[in-house]
Order: sequence, then structure tokens, then C-alpha cells
Amino acid sequence: MRHILSITATWRNLPMQAKKPLALLLSLSMGLSMGTPALAAARETSLPDVGQSWAADSIHRWLEAGLVEGDDQGLFRPAANLTRGELATIFVRLLGLSEKVPNRYADLKGDEWYADAILKCTAAGIMEGDGTNCNATQTITRQETMVMFARAMGIREEKEPNLGQFVDGTDAAGWAAGYLAPLAQLGILSGVEDGSHLAPMANIDRASTMALLDKAVSDYITGSAQVEAEDEGRFVVINTGSAARSGAQVEVSGRAAGLVVAPGSAGAKVTAQDLTAATVKVDAPVELTLSGSTSADYLSVNAEAQLAVEKDASVEELSLNAAAQVDNQGTIGKAAVNADGVVLDGKLPGSLEVTDGVDQPTDSEGNQVGGDNNNGGSNGGGSGSGGSGGSGGGNGGGSGGSDGDGDGDGDGGQVPPVQAGPAVTQVSEEEGKVTIQFDQALYTMEEDVLTKIGSSSTPEGDVVNNEALQAAGYAISGDVQITNLYVDNETGFVWTFDFNSAKLGDGMRYNKAIYDAEGNSAGYLTARRHVALKDDEGRTPYYVWTVAFEQEAEADITAPVLEKESVTLLGDDDTLTLTVPVSDQGELAYLEIDHSLEASFPEFTVEAKSYDFLDEESGLGYTSVYTDTQGEQKWEITLNPVATALLRQAADGSPMTFYFSVKDKAGNQFGSMYFVDEEMTVSDVSVPLDTTAPTVVSFAIDDQVVEDGDTVNFDEGQEFTSLTVTLSEAVVAGDQTQHITIDGHEFGTFVIDEADPTKLHITVTNHNGNKYVEGTFQFDLAAGALKDASGNENEELSYTIHFTQNPGV
Repeated sequence: MRHILSITATWRNLPMQAKKPLALLLSLSMGLSMGTPALAAARETSLPDVGQSWAADSIHRWLEAGLVEGDDQGLFRPAANLTRGELATIFVRLLGLSEKVPNRYADLKGDEWYADAILKCTAAGIMEGDGTNCNATQTITRQETMVMFARAMGIREEKEPNLGQFVDGTDAAGWAAGYLAPLAQLGILSGVEDGSHLAPMANIDRASTMALLDKAVSDYITGSAQVEAEDEGRFVVINTGSAARSGAQVEVSGRAAGLVVAPGSAGAKVTAQDLTAATVKVDAPVELTLSGSTSADYLSVNAEAQLAVEKDASVEELSLNAAAQVDNQGTIGKAAVNADGVVLDGKLPGSLEVTDGVDQPTDSEGNQVGGDNNNGGSNGGGSGSGGSGGSGGGNGGGSGGSDGDGDGDGDGGQVPPVQAGPAVTQVSEEEGKVTIQFDQALYTMEEDVLTKIGSSSTPEGDVVNNEALQAAGYAISGDVQITNLYVDNETGFVWTFDFNSAKLGDGMRYNKAIYDAEGNSAGYLTARRHVALKDDEGRTPYYVWTVAFEQEAEADITAPVLEKESVTLLGDDDTLTLTVPVSDQGELAYLEIDHSLEASFPEFTVEAKSYDFLDEESGLGYTSVYTDTQGEQKWEITLNPVATALLRQAADGSPMTFYFSVKDKAGNQFGSMYFVDEEMTVSDVSVPLDTTAPTVVSFAIDDQVVEDGDTVNFDEGQEFTSLTVTLSEAVVAGDQTQHITIDGHEFGTFVIDEADPTKLHITVTNHNGNKYVEGTFQFDLAAGALKDASGNENEELSYTIHFTQNPGV
């Protein structure tokens, strides 16, 4: 039976430039037994024993790229096991590795044909050995191969890996599991035999190695090119080769698992244009520009590169491991500086950490940039220097003095940068107030004029003696204290100052309810007020705020109860009265009223509606008036302060269906529907509140139910005409998208059955357009992709089935 690891060449996106041959050759051959690699005068792209291999397409791709070639007998030997030294040589060619470490391996003399490759892979962090030996001549295992590949691509090791999809997942070594798990999630690492076995200790042959590279690397770029990556489960590798091509210009767009700018690309100019990638690994001194809407979860710079992050681009986490130059005009959430000589220009990251013993980064003018490894103090902090001319970084910014200078103005944001400015030294709470102690005098900004707190003679700027603030419960003492929080004991709401470049009193935000997944209320957000504070150099502290009080309310998950209902006809005016008393009138303090109308005659449309709150203090009174297309009033609804709903029938007596729901302040609703027919009767008066989310009941292929993780065998040419997911209730499309993938490739869609909306019908085609595929089928349904009639959204769902062709077919 064929391994699921195999993949056909037609699935890859290989740019023309990637097909140009490399100048370097690699021999994987019987010549290894003689102690030296076999040499060839010219590259061969077709060998007599390749065409019979299940991985022929993959082997031909890398033969053509120059990574491998035949042995001295003109054979590739696809079934032969690979050694550690041979794999090291492949990575050297793939990435253009050149830097070596001093030999630290006891079993490596240094004159072996594979010695340079071992030392280069060690320098690149791809190979580590067992602590004493490199074991270059030993055959390599599947888990060793996958770990080396993951390190080469910049995949981060998972701290708590889960390989539970494999029956032997626990057999993986502890040092390997953290790399194997993310490769399995990407679909690069598949099980063997029926797909259920990881076989981490099994040897890997040459054919499988070529298939791995073919499967994992969608685009291999060796010179100037424009490439659109099309698979978020595969990698783009750039290795522009020798110095003769050092001026190569490469543009990559689309979506990929990762972008690797290999060491062999020194001098190239690389642009990521509207690229979405989980990882970006820069191992060469290149100019890398993140342009357009490019986003990367993790970007590591391991060479003296120049990185430009343009306005709309973003990096969630940046690791600077060499003396790189960064110009950030976009968004960098978190940055770690692990090397001396780093230059940071433009907007600072949301948080900045500098490794102990590493020099503080500077801007291009030599001014130090603040980081988390220092706590400020007498030497100042942020992007300016303070105190007596000293410099340093600070979590909240350092102190400014008479000799200090700097530029702390910025534009804040979700995670605003810490720049030079007043730093918080102490936070204390007493009698319902919070006092924040700063390390220097503070100022307010009114119409671009600095007004020192505590010393102003003008009423508007004298915050310490401001009567309005004192009356509201705020207090500031001296030049260096400000009360940050005020608690209103009657409402329980918390007002906060957060010092964010706004005038005092501007930017009021009112309380908002916090809801759980079912829409139940769990408390209230704090309202915020903004005030701008500056030091005497005009520098602003960013988001210096704290929350000392937190409103915690017990979640209310009960809906109002309809205790009784009555329907009464009131004489000639055809007024229908529905009385809805509740047990606790106070629960109706924040009613939210939803309504809609479906009339039985087509000329009726809702052209206008008006709202008249009968009791503004309580907010309970409510009237909605509906008119037809000619402007004639047809009917109205009134909800009065005693919670009586009135439905007035139109003068012509036409029947209508009327939906009416009332929610309490926790978001729970009555959930009642009323149908009024010609006889003015009411039915279905109490529909229970539906709080359940749609779930999967079963998954079937041609009406045969299969379980998550099952393996389905098929014959050649067989078509599966029906793949169906049955849900617990009827659904409609939600706001989120869904994905159907096969070995990491998007191959399918689903539609909701119009006749029976509890069923989803899936269409899957392989690369030949047939309705079957050999590989791992994964149906990923994002939370919120579907919702039921009550608006409950589905939770995240992933369903996996393995398709294998019957042996011998």
C-alpha cells in the first residue's frame, strides 16, 4: 500500500524561475560506501530507475533544480535509505548554506565529503547531533528528518505538542514531538500505511525525502521572480544563489505557511506584497519589505538585514537575532532584541524586550530606544535621554531632566508603544479611590499649551484645585499624584483615566454589558475618560492606567417567564390586548424590543415606523406605528409601563403574522410568536428560548456513516457522489468562512440543503476533477460559520477522513 506521504507534482505551484538549474550538484549514491561522493560531468534530469518510483514527479523536480543527481552508475536508487550526512548535504544545497561552526563532533575528522555540510547545518541550527557525535553515516529516521526540515523552515517548537491522531504518537521522542505536531497540523507530516501510524523511528528513503520536499515547498525561487503562493500549508523558499545574482528582486504574494529567505540570497531585494504567512525567516543580509496588507504571526531576522514594515502591514511577534535595521510604519505587536547593533526607526512595537547583556537598540540617529529589560529610574527611558544625560529603557518610560531630550509623541493604538515620559512608581487604593504616583511633575495639554498640574493659576488647568473634578470625586495631590479611578457607589460603574492624548473630559465611553457565549450577561465594562499628560519636554505616557475595581455580576441565564396571557376583543376598534406580567418588574429596566411583520396581502409594506417612549424615566413605554405604501396607518404596537402589548388590527381586518420579542437587560428574551388569523385568535404563545448551538450528528459518504478519523478505501475510478454532514438542527450560513482541505490543499465546498437545512452537502474534487482523492480529507468548520434560527452559532469543528486506494488497483 502506498504511503499517504506521496503527492503528485500537479499540485505544486512552481514558477518558471524556480525551474532554472542550480550551479551545485549533489550525489546520493553507492559512492558513499567508498568514502567519497560520485561526481558527474553534467546534471541529469531523468534517470532509468526514477520512472518506476511512486515519487517520480517529486524526484524529477529536485533533479531539475540540481539538489540531487544519480550515482556513478547513473541510478537514483529511490528505495535506498538516506543517511544523516546526505540529508545535511541536501539542506546545504536547498538553502545555500555557507557559514560553518568549529568542529565539535567526536566522530567527525573534518576531511570527509559530508563534513562541511554537517558543520554548516550545525551553524544554521538545523542539526545538533547527540551531544557528542554527529552520526553522519547512520541512516536517518522519519522524526530526525522532520525535525531538521522544521528547523530549516523556521517552524517554532510547540511546548505542549499533541500527536493523538496517530496511534503511536507517544513513541515520538521528546525533542522531536514539538516539531512533529505543527508539521502534522499543516498536513506535511502524514501517517504511513493507513495514515494512522507516525512511525517516528522508521528509516526514510530517498523517494520519501524528495516527496516531503515537494509536498512542503510550493515555490523554490532561485532568481528574480514574481510569485503568488496559493497554499497556506506549504512554504516558499528563496535562494537566489551566487554573488552574480546578488541583485535579484523577488516579490511574493498570496498565502503560505511560511516564507524562508535562505542564506544563499545575500544581497537580494525581497518584497512581501499582500502576503499572509504564519512565519517569515530571514537568514540572509537582504532588503525585506512587508507591503500592502502583508501579515506575519512570527518573523525572525537572523542576519544583518534591512526590514521595512509599511503602513498597513503587521507582524505579531518579531525576533531580532542579528544587527538588523528595522523601519516600522505599520504594526509590530511584540519585539525581542537578542543581538547588539539593532536599529529601530519609525513606530515602536507594542512591547519591546531586550535580552540581558545585549545593548539597548537605537534609532538611526543613535538615540536609545526603550525596552523591557530596564525599569527606568534616574537615567530616564524611552527614545530620549534623561536625568543627567544618562540613557536607559523603561516599562513605563523613564524620567526626564534638565539635560534630557527626546521625542515621545506617537499615535497610541491597540497596544501603544512605551516612549519617554512620566513613569508610574506606585499605585495605592484608599476609600474608594486610586492614587497613581509618578516619578516627575505632570502637565495637561489644553489647546497645545502645557499647563503644569498643581501650579496653574487658570481654573481650566488647575487640576488639583478644580472644583468640578473634586465634586465628582477625583483628587490629585501635589505635582506628582493623580487619582486614576473613581467608583460610583450607586451604579457600581468604574470610571478610569488612561492618559491617551486627549483633552480632559473628552472621549467618554458608557458602560457596556459583557456577554458569555450564549449571550448571557456577566457584568459591565468600565467607562473610560481620557486626559493628556505631558512632562516638561512634551512627552506623553501611553496608556498609563490600572483597574482596581472590577464589577463581577453573576451570569443571568434565565429568560423572563410568561406567567399568564389573555386575548380580548375590545368592541368595534378590533383591539387585541396581550398582557405579559413578570415576577420582578425591575428586570424590565433595560428592555430591548425587536419586531417584524409578515402580512398576508402583498400591497402591505413597512414604509415607516415611529417610536414614542411613553415613560422616558423607565424606558418601558414604546410605540411602533406601521403604514402601507400609500401612507395609510395599518396598525401599531404599544408596550406600556405595565408590560401590556397591544396589537391593533388594520381597518380592513386582513390577517397578519406578527413576531414580537422582548429582551431583558441580560439579553434574555421572551421568545414568543403570535399568529393572528381571520377570527382574531392567537396561537403558539410561548416558544421556549433556544440557547443551544448546532452540532454534528453524523457524517456520511454515499449514505454510509463514517466516524472522525476513519479510513475509507476506494477503487481506481470510483466516484463518491454524496458526502453529507447531518446537524442537530436547521441552519443558515453564518459570518465565518469554512475550509475543506486534502493534505493541506483547499479542494472543496459545502452547501446547505434547501429542502432539509439540517444537512450540509460537500463537494470534493481532486486535481484531475474526479470526486475522490487519495490523502487526508479535512473538513474545518470555523466557529460562527453556521447559525440556527435563534442566532446560536456553531462551535469550531474539524472532521478528518483518510482516503486510500485499494492495494493492487
